[in-house]
Amino acid sequence: MHDLGTADLDRAEKQSPFKPRADGVYLSVPTCSPKDGWSRVALRFFENGNAAISDGNLSAPDAVILTSDHWTGMRTGSPCTIKGARVRCELGFGLDEPAPDPKQRRTSLDGVTGTEWLDVLLSPADGRKPAGHALRFFPLAKDRMKELEE
Repeated sequence: MHDLGTADLDRAEKQSPFKPRADGVYLSVPTCSPKDGWSRVALRFFENGNAAISDGNLSAPDAVILTSDHWTGMRTGSPCTIKGARVRCELGFGLDEPAPDPKQRRTSLDGVTGTEWLDVLLSPADGRKPAGHALRFFPLAKDRMKELEE
């Protein structure tokens, strides 16, 4: 994980634009803790600019399933905002659940893309300290993505 500060995020807005890929998932490096075991974050972008996120002991195919339209996980209700190499998303509840109170805090993602990694800060809705993750893109064949979606 590369350290992300406000200056880094602001500077990224002046860099080449980030083009999120929808033909796979972005996965963090797996970590292990005595309490939770192996875990990593999975972030998936869709053609319409929306995103979904999940975490756990995930392979790339598991991540596609857990971020699919059939799963009620953390997802955006509107497209992410991209300015230069910076991406921002507000993540809420599953799209099939009622909209939360607009005053309710939502989990937010703020990130910067580099040549190979997407470094993100996830700020939980409960106000805990943001967690940093370095995500790398894992492509999947179009037919495999469709199969996993079904």
